[in-house]
Amino acid sequence: MPDHEARLAALEEQLGQLTDACARRRLDEHAGHIDETVVDAFFLLVAAVGVFSMQQGFAMLEVGSCAKDHTKEILLKNIMDIAIGAASWWIVGHAIANGDDSFRNSGVNGVFGTSGFGYINAATVGKPGFGGQAEWFFGLSFAATSATIVSGAIAERCNMIPYFLLACLLTSFVYPVVAHVAWHESGRLSAYRDERLAFGCGLLDFAGGGVVHLTGGVAALAAAWSVGPRDNKYTSRGDPVPMRQQSVVLQVLGTLTLWLGWFAFNGGSVLSASRAGIAAHCCFTTTLSGATPRP
Repeated sequence: MPDHEARLAALEEQLGQLTDACARRRLDEHAGHIDETVVDAFFLLVAAVGVFSMQQGFAMLEVGSCAKDHTKEILLKNIMDIAIGAASWWIVGHAIANGDDSFRNSGVNGVFGTSGFGYINAATVGKPGFGGQAEWFFGLSFAATSATIVSGAIAERCNMIPYFLLACLLTSFVYPVVAHVAWHESGRLSAYRDERLAFGCGLLDFAGGGVVHLTGGVAALAAAWSVGPRDNKYTSRGDPVPMRQQSVVLQVLGTLTLWLGWFAFNGGSVLSASRAGIAAHCCFTTTLSGATPRP
């Protein structure tokens, strides 16, 4: 009898050990899954903050390159780029850029998203939960950068209200439509699907060379052409008058701040910490691109 009791006690102890081991394994697997999601979200947040910080670089560069009496105007425009851009992206822009679209399956639309306005029912737009909010913040930093390009092109030459309306239009409709067409899996030019590819291959745009910079550049060109040259830019004989520049120090600090932001802009565009090797390569090429003189 004692022998049976000893064997039973040993079996109970082994069962307890196996139960504990299984519980630890499930916990480890669950923790590993959460960690991967959290790390990716944290990666996007850090990159978004880096891109967001480019706004101060734009502000310093613009202020340093313009006359002193336009300082407050330029600074207010750069702040309002973010304020207007955030509200516009929240209410309309994010939904148009990343919302549902049936073009991939039906061939209908392919130009704008139709869900997630005001970040309502956000589970249907991009990643769920905090991952989706990190994605939202990263997208906002890109949209605001596109609008800020216009700010520099028409500095000293545009009244506040028209500029604010233009910034709202860019972050609400213009940039989101371009982003959707190029980057959404159902966008008409997207390369992120197997069927209905434009030109048989689709458009692949990494880090917004066309989506962000070409969009902002074309908008800046149109705005600059519309407002015309600065007052007293040319003499009566048509010769250009040199611009009054406020501070070389601000120009240099703005340039360095923007260069720093480009690491987050390009490296963060890999969208996941699991692609850290590609992000490192992006930072490598970004460094050499900025450091190498060009003709």
